Amino acid sequence: MPVEATDPETLARRVRSYLRADRLIVDFASRSLSIGEETPIVLSNKKFALYALMAIARSRGWPGAGPEGVGDDHRGWIARRDYLDPDHPAAAALVALYTKAVWETMKAQKSDTEDPKKWEPLSQFVIALCEKMQAGAGSGSATPDPVTDSLSKINDDLAEKVPNDYVRPFLCPVRIRSGNRGAYRSGLEFPAEKIDLRNLPSDFAQEKSKIEYRIGPAQGSSDVFKRLMDGISRLPKALERR
Repeated sequence: MPVEATDPETLARRVRSYLRADRLIVDFASRSLSIGEETPIVLSNKKFALYALMAIARSRGWPGAGPEGVGDDHRGWIARRDYLDPDHPAAAALVALYTKAVWETMKAQKSDTEDPKKWEPLSQFVIALCEKMQAGAGSGSATPDPVTDSLSKINDDLAEKVPNDYVRPFLCPVRIRSGNRGAYRSGLEFPAEKIDLRNLPSDFAQEKSKIEYRIGPAQGSSDVFKRLMDGISRLPKALERR
């Protein structure tokens, strides 16, 4: 977006107008996001899975959390406890989208999908998430988890790849805590009606099958793992626009 040198207030007003007119495109096939005429930004597997999930939550208006708080009256964001609840669609969707991204990357690179080493990052992520779920979402609130770690790295990526200081804040995920010891919530501030989700996967049964085949033996006795897999089976309904 060409921007003339001018005072910050006028420039900010122009950018807000520009953003109202354009859409945030989140493309699941290319793991990319773009806005207006900006060059698409490609994220790594895990980062894209989390960003895409927040875009889905914002676009679909998922209830339970929002920019202003947590509760039934708030929509479009995801509370940290939801990422760590195996029965919540956010947790199941995050794991399924990450699996989808890993699989598509391996196919694009013509990698050996039977090589266990290629699946190790996914295995470590899912196992770490299950262990955090097993411990309880409310325990050790200050303890880092795979989701929090990925969220901070997304913003590091965007800080490097989006040079426009006025556009970047609209793309970056936001993380807020209510009060000194309150619940964390995170999401996108981009207008929900302007988010364009492209190539959103629909057959999540395939992702469930891949996860169970690759890491099922390691977590087969875990109750939260089984519940997480059941959640993936129910995803198509959970991801519908509400």
